[in-house]
Amino acid sequence: LTALKQADFNWTVKTEMFWEDPVYDVPEINGDIKKEFLDDIYLKGGMNQSVLGWILLGKGGAGKTHFLQSVRKELAGKDWGFIMVDMSGVNDFWETALLGFIDSLHRPNMQGMPQYQGILEAIIKSLVKKTEKTEGRVLVKKLAELGKKELIRYINHIINSLGGKFKLQTQKYQDTVRAVILMNSDDFAVSTLGYSWLQGLGIEPSDKKTFGFSTEKKRAMDIVEALCWVMSLRKPFVLAFDQMDPVVMEHHLMSGTAPGEDSADEQKRSKAIIEGIAGGLSTLVQSAAGSRARIVVSCLEATWQILSNKTVSTNAARFYAPKTLRNLGKQEYAGRLIAVRLHQAYKKTGFTPPYPTYPFKPEAFSNARHLFPREILKCCYNYQEQCIRNQQVSELTAWPVIVPHPPPPVTGELDKLFLELKAAALTAQLVDEEKEDEVLGGLLKTACRLLLTENRTPGRIDASINVQVSGTKNYPYLHARVRLVYQDEGDREEHFCIRAILRIHHRAFQARLKAAMTSSGIDKDLKFRRLLIVCHAKPSAGPATKELITR
Repeated sequence: LTALKQADFNWTVKTEMFWEDPVYDVPEINGDIKKEFLDDIYLKGGMNQSVLGWILLGKGGAGKTHFLQSVRKELAGKDWGFIMVDMSGVNDFWETALLGFIDSLHRPNMQGMPQYQGILEAIIKSLVKKTEKTEGRVLVKKLAELGKKELIRYINHIINSLGGKFKLQTQKYQDTVRAVILMNSDDFAVSTLGYSWLQGLGIEPSDKKTFGFSTEKKRAMDIVEALCWVMSLRKPFVLAFDQMDPVVMEHHLMSGTAPGEDSADEQKRSKAIIEGIAGGLSTLVQSAAGSRARIVVSCLEATWQILSNKTVSTNAARFYAPKTLRNLGKQEYAGRLIAVRLHQAYKKTGFTPPYPTYPFKPEAFSNARHLFPREILKCCYNYQEQCIRNQQVSELTAWPVIVPHPPPPVTGELDKLFLELKAAALTAQLVDEEKEDEVLGGLLKTACRLLLTENRTPGRIDASINVQVSGTKNYPYLHARVRLVYQDEGDREEHFCIRAILRIHHRAFQARLKAAMTSSGIDKDLKFRRLLIVCHAKPSAGPATKELITR
């Protein structure tokens, strides 16, 4: 029982897990589609190639996100880049794409350095003759340590050198290169300035002049295009879009409701978002020929059908015919899907099972080939829970009907202990801006976990929580996202997001607020998305901050 408790039957690839190598991979599941996808990427990885976008379809639980995760691992072995755009909170397509780009650039490459530092290393190596790999990394580190005057001098040198090799592109994208270099700085104020420009917030006229920017601010669409080119200076990369189904499904369901004043506004906004996604994807694939980006879209078949009826349908030639992930296909694949998870748990606890899938007997998998990964993992999770409740492990020959968990008991002793702990709590560090994410952010995550633990959702409503919702080490976009998934309504989702902001510096405050707004996808006409911002000090009274708060 101790060993079985350790088994991980989680059926979702959460944001915080995506950038880890898949531990429980069964390569044969949809392996032919993966091979075809990778072969196409390797074949057409050059700059200015005429490339088509990929559409990856499958029902909920078919393993679409896991597929992308395994592709990312494969490409990392060749030191190719990967950008993942989580569309869970999409409101404006280009702002969401940009935020996903910035998040992914902070994720480590195979050398363990953030992808944006790998880009800077490649740029430096291409401009300095006979530079060894180790020297390139050293120069990137030294670049981060430079004072403002020296940094400006090096930035101008890099821009001038790039202009000698790529005149037109450097003229068009130089501001993005400047911002990436600034973001690499160890100086917090300088790094925040570069981050703010890349985020589309813009910079002040004085900073524009100081650091040689040609413009104070650019559209998210233009910055994404520029980042595609800048990233291509290093190696080819995949730009993937995932988790866009909730907003599309919400619009689809709303379109069937009786027209009222509130629902009409929500329908209009949802429709605009969908059209923005469709148009944005077409535009990206069209512009990808100028870089080494390969675009892949992962969604439900119903989602792609809706998008195909929008602007994408007029540009169908820009996409390959969709590839649809199949069910497990073979009984042995179902068994291996579970065996690899049990093996890790049993190895950790020193337990030797009588057979690899114990306690799930081989005959239990006889009909599993018709299932998708999520369905069989849910069955195993339910049986694991039943064994824990019964305090006994018995072998499973057929999937049982599981009785839901009883609610945890509430006693006077717990109330007493709670009051004692509350009285002893050290609250001063909760408002320390340097510990914004670690302390207050951590407390908010715990509060959300407790909320779900103490309030079981009824019927076929799944509740889950993401506690690392993209972002960088210094800029987590949200501290938690609580999801309610309504299975009987086509997996419609409601999102409740939360973010603590204690930073007083106006740029730091703006960057965090803008990221939270974009990641949560809030809009006054979208009632299925909510965002709670927790502050302590009064925000800056500057016009840019006021404008952002008003939005």
